[in-house]
Amino acid sequence: MKHAIADKDSFEAVHARPNWVLTWLLRLLLFGLMGLLLLCLFMIPVGFALDDYYGASRITNVVVIVFSHSLLLGLLYLLIRHIRSLRRKSVVALYVDREGIHYRYADGHSDAILYKDLQCSNEHHTPDVYAQTQRRGPTLFRIFVNGGPRTVTFMTDIGRSYYTGNQRELIGHFVRGIRRFRPDLHVGKNVFSEFYIHPDTFAFDGREWVRTWVAVILILILVLFLIDCYMSYRFGASLIFD
Repeated sequence: MKHAIADKDSFEAVHARPNWVLTWLLRLLLFGLMGLLLLCLFMIPVGFALDDYYGASRITNVVVIVFSHSLLLGLLYLLIRHIRSLRRKSVVALYVDREGIHYRYADGHSDAILYKDLQCSNEHHTPDVYAQTQRRGPTLFRIFVNGGPRTVTFMTDIGRSYYTGNQRELIGHFVRGIRRFRPDLHVGKNVFSEFYIHPDTFAFDGREWVRTWVAVILILILVLFLIDCYMSYRFGASLIFD
């Protein structure tokens, strides 16, 4: 028992750290795209009116523009309210320690996923801890709690907080905690490969990450080159690398 307590005391806490460069780049990109979309939506009725698309008098065109803009403003107000209600539940801080992973949310309440609450998989071909690749969206870190699978998030909300710059360090530390305090659970091999975590040190394997992206870029260049060769053969001129 004393050895177990000492083992837990030696397990330091790792907190989410911000990457402010990516945080502001993503914020500017997101708000820029949203602003451009809203501008297009509001300008479409005006453009139709200026082109006399409705084929009506100026008063009718003004009424159509006012009605469409009022409808858009109402829908925008409802959308903003819905987003604000969702963001009250967004994660603004998190850390991994000897007990598990802890979250603090925008509305002030806290939550945690503790190692002692993790359970074995209830699916025959699924490990107790595994990575689930989605067709669209990021790869999910999955565990079993309360008899079913649950996704563990290692990211804070970019709008309410910041972009988590040490996400993979948090993942590796959480896996290290599972291995140390819950050796009865089986961690799937795809957890290490999908998140580029070294299986022995549980640190982020930057070299493997770089090799993967270099391979992806080379394959993309090769595909574009083959397409360009076909275009040159088919149409007699290069259409990509001209």
